[in-house]
Amino acid sequence: ENLMRFRAFIFEKYDVYQDGVAYLKITKEDMDKYGVDPGEVSTGVNLLRSLEGLYAWCFAIDEGNKVRVRIRSKGPVINTLAEKYAGGGHPLASGATVKNWEEFDDLLDDMARVVAEYIRENK
Repeated sequence: ENLMRFRAFIFEKYDVYQDGVAYLKITKEDMDKYGVDPGEVSTGVNLLRSLEGLYAWCFAIDEGNKVRVRIRSKGPVINTLAEKYAGGGHPLASGATVKNWEEFDDLLDDMARVVAEYIRENK
């Protein structure tokens, strides 16, 4: 039941950063409220895939001393972006780590540039 309620939270609280890019910030308070841990939170990242017009999205999960970011894509290559932020992975599914919310904003800026470039190249 906790996980189902958390999934409703995902759809209620995600935000669009820029055309084609969405994100969700998940705080320790959010995880406590829904009784979920960072691993369970990560299982919900693919739920946003069904949103029309979305090319890339991420979950930023506050783990206290760092913020783990789960990044997904429907086309733009995002593993090089993840590598810039102490991460890596596959071209369409990667993870990264940022030190704080300000650095997460930098990651979002970079993700928006990657998506905008992808859209320009694939018109």
